[in-house]
Amino acid sequence: MAAAGVTLPKYCYRDLAPPQMQDAIKNNNTVNIKLVKVVSEFASMVSLAHEQFATQLQNIADNFKKRNQDLKKERPVEYLSTLWTAWETLLQETEIDAQEHKDTSTLLTKKVVNPLVEIATYKKSQCKKLYSFRENFETIIQKSENEFKSVYENYLTQYEKHKNNNGIKSMTPYYNAHNQYILQLRSSNMLNEEFTLGALPYLLEEIEEINIDTSNTLNGAIETHSLILVTKAQDQSRRFDGILKVAKQVNPMADISSFVNAVNPDLEQLEVTQHEFIPAEQSSNNPDIILREELIVDKYTEPAIKSKKQSLQKEAAELTSFLKQAQDVMMSLTNICQRNLANHLYAKVYETQEDLCRKRNEIRVANLQLAAVRAQ
Repeated sequence: MAAAGVTLPKYCYRDLAPPQMQDAIKNNNTVNIKLVKVVSEFASMVSLAHEQFATQLQNIADNFKKRNQDLKKERPVEYLSTLWTAWETLLQETEIDAQEHKDTSTLLTKKVVNPLVEIATYKKSQCKKLYSFRENFETIIQKSENEFKSVYENYLTQYEKHKNNNGIKSMTPYYNAHNQYILQLRSSNMLNEEFTLGALPYLLEEIEEINIDTSNTLNGAIETHSLILVTKAQDQSRRFDGILKVAKQVNPMADISSFVNAVNPDLEQLEVTQHEFIPAEQSSNNPDIILREELIVDKYTEPAIKSKKQSLQKEAAELTSFLKQAQDVMMSLTNICQRNLANHLYAKVYETQEDLCRKRNEIRVANLQLAAVRAQ
């Protein structure tokens, strides 16, 4: 590879004029034309891949559009949801992407595959004609050379005869042979000169132009191929950047607020249910048996109350101990979850989150029970 700034020698096919170079020229052009066919087949396969992928993508989009419609019917109420907006935007852009893959397939076939197939066929035929022309030229040259050789041999023969006889009878054939030799010499030399300096260089130039035209067309096809994919990629990037922006606007709390407002516009609240103390009898002739909302402690009830108190204290201590242990476990599970998340061990993260969920609800149950115990 030449260093930067170094001018390479400028050679061309005219520098390969000797007959032994003809096969090298043929092979070089043939290989380049074959490369055109290879690239056209490659572009054709890429085009087919985009077409097949477009079909698959469209089928997926159609399938999930139907599933999405069915799922929306299961919603308890229709409401504005940023999450559903993000999902439906992704679905819509996927359908557009399928169409773009189909368009890409069409463009590759029209602007890359077809032109390459056409030029490969045309240039191959053109090369064959030019090679045939050279063979025809060389046949003419060879015929002239054979004629020259024959005339020269006759000239030498007549010379020997005239030399040996040295008479009028042998002189005429000798002079005629000499004249034929001179004429053929001039003819052959001019033919060789015209072929070597005129016909052959221009023929080689035409063959060279085929190679250059083939190379430029092939390079243009590669550029077009790349440009088609770059344009598609840029458009795809722009559209999916839009999806990303929509996804970043997803607000679960806003969705919940919208849902709550839709399903319960009057915002009816759940009130705490409180039981009131109701005496066994509202009025009685014997007021001593009408009791109030308070414990009765006397020598008859004291043993039972003490026993109940001890039982409640024990239960409260057990619940308090359980809550402390549960809080320690929660802290440990939280640390484990954070480590797994940092290491991208998402399966373990989900398992730990399930353990955290279970433990949180165990704590809530224990707090309920402890509150009930302490209320006594």
